[in-house]
Amino acid sequence: MLQKILLLGFLVLLMSGYTVSFTAAEDISEAQVQTEAQIEAEQEAKTEAPTVKSNAETITAKGIALDTVWTLLAAILVMFMQPGFALLEAGFTRAKNACNILMKNLMDFAFGSISYWVIGFGIMFGAGNLLFGTSGFFLNDTGSTFDSLSWSTVPLDCKYFFQLVFCATAATIVSGAMAERTKFVAYIFYSIVISA
Repeated sequence: MLQKILLLGFLVLLMSGYTVSFTAAEDISEAQVQTEAQIEAEQEAKTEAPTVKSNAETITAKGIALDTVWTLLAAILVMFMQPGFALLEAGFTRAKNACNILMKNLMDFAFGSISYWVIGFGIMFGAGNLLFGTSGFFLNDTGSTFDSLSWSTVPLDCKYFFQLVFCATAATIVSGAMAERTKFVAYIFYSIVISA
């Protein structure tokens, strides 16, 4: 019953949004359309012909955006491995343990994300000695903290998300081998330690 009410409410909101947009589009007069067309024509006349320098700047700016979108897309695809592992492991376990293994996979990503944000990313990429980073915890960048990642023009948050999904997925792979063999709290402790 609750699902039907929510679905009906969603449909009403959806239809009301479309009717508002259609009525708003019909209210535009021809004079406003002509005025907008004149403004666009004047702006086009004012713009200069593109130069090599302006083209290089545009390509660089668009390149950063495209690199960011591509990195996020790849990260999201890796993130979708999480539910895939969860379903695979639930299929390989006994029915009585299916909820347990699904919860382990969900909490694996949740606790792993927090511990990777707190400690793991700083150890991997923070400034420090030859073995590990000693700064950059809590994703705190002081300007030169993450110089090991300066080769890429992608924003730091995007780099963090990309590495996070690989960390969480690597921790989840082990959950299949540990299915039906460990307690929930012990597995969460393992997940926090391996992600950090």
